[in-house]
Amino acid sequence: MSKTELYSQAVTGHSAPTASLAVTGGPAVPQAVVTPQTLVVGQAGNRPHAVPDVEAGVAPRVLFYSHSGEVSGAEISLLLTLQGLTHTNPLLVAPDGDLLARARGAGIPILAQKSHRARMSRNPFAIMMGIIGTFLAGLRLRRVIRRIRPLVVHANSIRAGLIASVATLGLPVRTVWHVRDDLPTNLVGRSIRFWAARRADAVVTISSAILDSFAPKGKLRSRCKVVYNGIDPLVKGKVDDLKKVIGLSADAFVVGVVGQITPWKRQRDAITAFVKLLTEQPNAELWIVGSPKFRKENVEYEQLLHEYARACGVETKVRFWGFCEDVMSIMQSIDVLLVPSENEPFGRVLIEAMLVGKPVVGTRGGGIPEIIQDGHTGFLVDIGDTTTMARLLCWLSTNETLRGDMGERARERAVKRFSIARTCSEMEATFEQFI
Repeated sequence: MSKTELYSQAVTGHSAPTASLAVTGGPAVPQAVVTPQTLVVGQAGNRPHAVPDVEAGVAPRVLFYSHSGEVSGAEISLLLTLQGLTHTNPLLVAPDGDLLARARGAGIPILAQKSHRARMSRNPFAIMMGIIGTFLAGLRLRRVIRRIRPLVVHANSIRAGLIASVATLGLPVRTVWHVRDDLPTNLVGRSIRFWAARRADAVVTISSAILDSFAPKGKLRSRCKVVYNGIDPLVKGKVDDLKKVIGLSADAFVVGVVGQITPWKRQRDAITAFVKLLTEQPNAELWIVGSPKFRKENVEYEQLLHEYARACGVETKVRFWGFCEDVMSIMQSIDVLLVPSENEPFGRVLIEAMLVGKPVVGTRGGGIPEIIQDGHTGFLVDIGDTTTMARLLCWLSTNETLRGDMGERARERAVKRFSIARTCSEMEATFEQFI
């Protein structure tokens, strides 16, 4: 049995490998399934839902729309928000897939509907096909909106916002775009901003960095607000010490890199910094947690990471975990989280590590400086500066008191500033202005 299978057995009670992150918290709840024809009562979190009865004229106040049926950071944040709402009657509409399966398990009312995944491109043909696909997805969503009659449509991404804006044209429905990614400043990006300025009634961004990128000035910015992603302060992993489970020495210094495998996350920089760390701390190990999603080039990048680790002679010291369901057990077991991303829009993994008292070394790009207090809850480094990354990791590896003090301050900040209750309160305040 492999080390990863041992981990799976420890957290699940059987040897089947885990495949995805799980939304945790709250008791078991009945399923809730919504179709255009029938709506069945369900429950989300600890709170009963008045599930929409279309024929009786009772509509969900907010329809949450996701263009993706897969689960990544944005979808985890959406699920946690849906579970934490206190006075919003929601309905989640998304393509059939892992997202709806998890929502169903959490008792969130759902409706499966085909969407369209347009990709950023400079190819005129690809752009045209993206526009057509977005328009057709908008027409499909429009039929649902006309039947369900929500007061607000919450779009969980820029792509979802484009589709929702088509769907609500001429209808008495307000749209809220939730912007979670950095939008380029090319012609396509400028066109999307132009459309958002005219069709979005409100825009929520997950960091000030994304706000400045998406709406640097003008009419669009006046409709924007920053709402940070939140985390349940009571969430815990199933395993306290994975080092013991996989047979790793208790005094091994483990550096964790957690997130989707993709070039802009710069996991290659983490391996480079780790190679430098090993010269001073031979008892260290690097855990790369995550899997490639959405694009072929991400799969190719993962292969390159394996090849690079072998070329550096550290393949036995770099552990690739894949996309682990129980990410909090990973966070509880590492000593430091390293986030070498290019421009991380927010970085849910930062607050997950902080919640369990782990210091974070992260880059100064994107929203990371809004989370890490440099020298207080972790350290900030320039993007690509693997030498400084290695130096700081080495310092932390030899100073357990520093790690403990930083980790405690990080935990306090995560609970105070990034709780899911605060996120939900700020989101419901956004919806209330239209209800």
